[in-house]
Amino acid sequence: MSTSEDNDAVAALLQQAASYQRQGELDQALRSYRHVLAMRPDHAEALQGAGIVCGQRGRFDEARDFFSAACAAQ
Repeated sequence: MSTSEDNDAVAALLQQAASYQRQGELDQALRSYRHVLAMRPDHAEALQGAGIVCGQRGRFDEARDFFSAACAAQ
């Protein structure tokens, strides 16, 4: 996959994750964020989004880990 295609895929996954999140589909949102992170482990926006979803699910230790990684990535 070229860099342009990779960027497009990441952007689409982030939009998808945000849409799932707005609809309350938190498991699907987290899957989309994790897909981005599989491609780009230091993607700050995906790390932050995953942290928010984990917090919404009451998974606070995991949320903290995502937020810490997001801070380190920035």
